[in-house]
Amino acid sequence: MKGGLKVSVVTELEGDVFIYIPPSDILIAINPIVSSALNNFRGTIIGIESQRQIISLTINIGILIEALITRKSREELQLEFGKEVYVAWKASAVHVFKEIENE
Repeated sequence: MKGGLKVSVVTELEGDVFIYIPPSDILIAINPIVSSALNNFRGTIIGIESQRQIISLTINIGILIEALITRKSREELQLEFGKEVYVAWKASAVHVFKEIENE
């Protein structure tokens, strides 16, 4: 994967693929996460966008990812620009696609 990250997925596809992780499936923590989620990374918040009660975070984990959290979670975790966080998601949350070749 671009950026040198190895992402655990559940798929039978082989070769070059694209992946998509729904932003609402990404967990954010201020300490390392110990769970059944196979994908765990440390990153830095580089963008925060408020969308009423939902907050969109852009996190650099070697690649840029987007995570959605509630305003309450942002306040409780004291998430600000430049803060180091831990992100996690389950392998089954990753959508894997192959490029469709035009004939």
